[in-house]
Amino acid sequence: MFPKMMNAILKEHVTPKWLHIRYNRHDFHFVLSKDEIDLMETLPNVDDFTVELCYKILRYEVEIDEPTCKWGNIPHETEVKLSDDIQRILNATNDIESFQKQIIGIDYIKIYVEKIEKLITRMDTYYPESAFLELYRYIRNLDSKSHSHFSLIQQPTKGWGNFPDQTDVTIADDVERIRILRNEIAHRHNTNIEDKLFEEYFAGFRDICHRIDQYFSGGTGYEQSIIDCKTFSMDIQMKNKYENALKELENMKMRFESKPIRFYWGDTFETSLNSLRIMLKDQKLQGKTKIHVQIVFQKESDIERHVAILNSLKHEINEGLTGIEFIVGSQGSIVLHVTLSIDIIETDELLKSSLTLFLRKILDNTDNSSAEIVDVVLILDEEMTTELQSKMTYENKFHYSAPMYLDFNIEAELFETDDKMEEQSFNNNRRNIRSSPIANYIQPPHFCQLRKQLDISSQTKEGQSIEDCIKIGNKLVFTDSEYNRLIICSVDGTDFHCIPLPHSPRYITEISTKTVAVSCSERCILIINIYLCFISRTINITGHCSEISFNDKNMYVIIRRILQVINKSGNIKRTIPLPSDSILYITVHRDKLVCIDRTAIYCCYLDGTLVWKFENERYQNLQRLTTDDEGNVYVTDFLNNSVVVVFDDGQHCRQILSESDGLYRPSGIHYDKKENVVLVNNRLNGKAFLFDVMKKDRGGT
Repeated sequence: MFPKMMNAILKEHVTPKWLHIRYNRHDFHFVLSKDEIDLMETLPNVDDFTVELCYKILRYEVEIDEPTCKWGNIPHETEVKLSDDIQRILNATNDIESFQKQIIGIDYIKIYVEKIEKLITRMDTYYPESAFLELYRYIRNLDSKSHSHFSLIQQPTKGWGNFPDQTDVTIADDVERIRILRNEIAHRHNTNIEDKLFEEYFAGFRDICHRIDQYFSGGTGYEQSIIDCKTFSMDIQMKNKYENALKELENMKMRFESKPIRFYWGDTFETSLNSLRIMLKDQKLQGKTKIHVQIVFQKESDIERHVAILNSLKHEINEGLTGIEFIVGSQGSIVLHVTLSIDIIETDELLKSSLTLFLRKILDNTDNSSAEIVDVVLILDEEMTTELQSKMTYENKFHYSAPMYLDFNIEAELFETDDKMEEQSFNNNRRNIRSSPIANYIQPPHFCQLRKQLDISSQTKEGQSIEDCIKIGNKLVFTDSEYNRLIICSVDGTDFHCIPLPHSPRYITEISTKTVAVSCSERCILIINIYLCFISRTINITGHCSEISFNDKNMYVIIRRILQVINKSGNIKRTIPLPSDSILYITVHRDKLVCIDRTAIYCCYLDGTLVWKFENERYQNLQRLTTDDEGNVYVTDFLNNSVVVVFDDGQHCRQILSESDGLYRPSGIHYDKKENVVLVNNRLNGKAFLFDVMKKDRGGT
């Protein structure tokens, strides 16, 4: 019924001929999914158009009044313009699809049905010949069993949020068991597990799945899946998956013990601690008096209660402490947010004694006070790590950074004898060995070699519209505007999973090694932890939000065609003039802004001053861009099915990828500067590619 309603509205505002012309010209302001392209190919027939396709055309292509609530939001019941009801129809369609995946109550259904009937009554006033209300009542009376499509279950025997007794075996009891057991396993700080507990977990989940199989008349096969998990042998693909996961873990070591507490921290904390001490010694920390640290320790039960107790006793805990202050506790395991005085990190002894005194006061206020062993982990606050890295001098970084390699051109005759090599190596004239000058070391790309091809569609089992992509360490992240989600996988093409989002994602940028910022068309920016898979913060903004980049603690966001510099709290610091009124994508590289419209690439200083502009008539549908460490610019062309690189001088270019490399309607692109790897994704067919970028000096291009 909803597609019929949207079709009636669409036919009122556009003609099939007009649609056909726009489609043939590729002149839409939105992205068509693969299924929608198939529907457009059937023009002039529009009767099979989906709710989503009609909505896109009405919203982006037709001069129809914007809803009172603005596009993409939920209209208030008093907002009853036609455009408000267009938004309601889309929302209702998405709601009904989501009902199949969640538990809803009968009272909710009654209220929901009343809202739908009001909507349909209004639609009948717009289009009386369509008789939508009559159609609706007919559908409802077709089969009294239609309500069985809703997943209605009673509350668990002991209510939601409580672990069921062994004798509680309803479907709701098992839903609650799954949730609690999942959290119990996921929040373990120690991966070691005794054989007895291991067997208990498997036996418990097997019993749950056996009952669920019976509940669904044996059609799910969940019990057999659990059996397979326990007995399944590890193949090469699974072995690689877990080896890659282990590589991402920090080298966590026990640093010291003060019974009953054992203190652990990883390489990042150790490196930062050494760097702080060097900077403190060199008097490089003027004005910095405190650093922020998280202290994590595991509680098996009553986490919420213990966190509440600790927060209520903040004054008592801090009383008598010097150099360390308890700020707040949060849940996970138990996470203590504290500040440390710079003075107490100067020596190991002072740091150990201060931490021990603090943790003992914490234990006195929890049930762990009599525990034999308590393991705690220290983590430097993410913002503090970023700030520290930006303040480290070249000399500081030399002690802790990766090896530095020097590139030389060596004449072949030098290898004739050891004596000749030694002589020439120490020859002050350096006639036969010449160090490669910086101009030759900054090399433009020569060609790309495929490292990995990924088929996202085969993993997600759905179509998608991948707008943008990013590579962070061992993870690949894609924004799917079709299903409002992030799609995440490992670089080897394993471990696919999704993070559902409340809004349609557009562009993505890296905030840290674990966090990304995603701009959404619904006037907000989502800060998302891709490792814990949750939205840590939503930044609401004043207008339509699109392009986004992050550099030096600030986000660069285009809002209403104005480039605004925003800090992590969402406050606008300044604006930057743009070189074009139709900028589609931006990135900030060091002290320069690089951006594109459909046909040109612009490089500007961060005050908006234009450095260079690049145009080539061959490339007329530019989509996304990225830069390598030397400032070369990589751009995808949607219709040309290519990736072109423009050298850092803005004068020369080379096409390095084409349709023969698998590109078809390429969209997102991201350059990993650490590995010299470029990630490219096709927008519509679910294909993505990792290419190693090979380089050659300018003299050979």
